[in-house]
Amino acid sequence: MVGKTVKINVLAYTILGVTPRDFSGTETAGWANSLPLGLDQSTTQVYAEGEPIPKPSDVPSANYYMVSPGYFGTMRTRLQRGRDFDQRDHKSSKPVAIVNRAFAAQIFPNAEAVGRRFREGAHGDWVEIVGIVEGGKYVSLSDGPRPVVFWPAVQAYNSTTTVVARSVLPAERVVRMIEQVVHEMDPGMPFFQAGSLDDHLRLPLMPARIAASMLGAFGGLAMVLAATGVYGVIAYAVARRKREIGIRVAIGAPRSHIMKLVVRRTIVLLGAGAALGAVCALGVGELFSPVLYGVSPKDPATFALGILLITLIALAACWLPARRAMSIEPSSALREE
Repeated sequence: MVGKTVKINVLAYTILGVTPRDFSGTETAGWANSLPLGLDQSTTQVYAEGEPIPKPSDVPSANYYMVSPGYFGTMRTRLQRGRDFDQRDHKSSKPVAIVNRAFAAQIFPNAEAVGRRFREGAHGDWVEIVGIVEGGKYVSLSDGPRPVVFWPAVQAYNSTTTVVARSVLPAERVVRMIEQVVHEMDPGMPFFQAGSLDDHLRLPLMPARIAASMLGAFGGLAMVLAATGVYGVIAYAVARRKREIGIRVAIGAPRSHIMKLVVRRTIVLLGAGAALGAVCALGVGELFSPVLYGVSPKDPATFALGILLITLIALAACWLPARRAMSIEPSSALREE
């Protein structure tokens, strides 16, 4: 589900005659009863052929979708083994299905899944697996590997269908074009929830975006507090050592030496704080896993970037106290008690 994919919900019985050439300007098109990460998600129980019938509590389940030929190409879902649905799969042909990698690994862990059969429910018809596609996110972005089965849409009728089309044209233009084609086919056909892939992902991405905004705000506040704390500690240390610094300057210490003295103290504080912060982050990082996508709570690059950022903030915060230390006059410092 990437790029300029457009989805349009229409009734299934008429859209079965639509092909990519009906949509001028589109690269590929297809349809499904629902899309991953949408609100309409269904599951079914799966029984593998040749395997002992498990207890009711142990029967594996899988999400399922009814899709057309061209659906996987439009959604950029790679076919890893076997074949896609085509004209061989019709109402009177043998039941077939395409499964994802997690389904193949869980239901047939010790054998090649393509060519094997399973059935939906304990008394359903046997269905042959003709292809395996890569895994993805289906219910939420925090999903782990989830078994999924795809039925050919012409063999598994559904009253509501989501048409997907991929085009280089603007999404709004493609939506209007497809709406016109649909209305020419049947003026009374319901046409609703039309929009781009970004529109479709707005709801499932909302928790992650809210969490990112909140965590970003807390992160900004933490940086301000860190800069304030470093500045306060270094400024206090410089004030306490004003006499010592004055003596060093009086006996010929260069200004660069004074700068190194202040920066060295900052680096010691920074090293201790970074080590303690990294340990704490590793300990509680798993708590944020549900709102992280595409990155691990223990990602080394993220930790390195965080340490680099706090280092720059700390060095910037110690700059003003260091400048004050370098400007101390030995005579005034020695007169102070």
